[in-house]
Amino acid sequence: MEKCKINSGEGCAGRSGEAETVRLIYRLFMQRQTPYTIAKYLTDRNIPTPTGKETWRHRTVENILSNEKYKGDARLQKCYTVDFLSKKRKANEGEVPQYYVEGSYDAIIEPAGNISAPKSGTPTASISGRYDSATPSSKVIAGVPRPICTSSG
Repeated sequence: MEKCKINSGEGCAGRSGEAETVRLIYRLFMQRQTPYTIAKYLTDRNIPTPTGKETWRHRTVENILSNEKYKGDARLQKCYTVDFLSKKRKANEGEVPQYYVEGSYDAIIEPAGNISAPKSGTPTASISGRYDSATPSSKVIAGVPRPICTSSG
């Protein structure tokens, strides 16, 4: 699987059709569809997954909905190098500061605040498939991670 081509201007969904699929997933989610029903919808229409598989899983949809890169942002230091000699890397669980950079490259979806959401108080599907009274835009995880560490060093 090829890596994101952020510097080439293609964004993380630069491969043909993938950006349209991501936009479709967000649009369906904003229409109160759960990740499970979105996965079924995509599978029924023979739309390939990001890895080229035929069958979509709800977890794949959840991962796309929670990926800040589609919004044009980046979370830095998700993992870090524990020992540079052995090149051992570890997921960052608070050991080193993380930074959230907004607008680091071109977005392929609109920020959650720009998407017209249903009126507040209307039951909506969350990422986990449970229903609550918040608007769907509050559940789009790609818009949620704000600066995790506000210190500059």
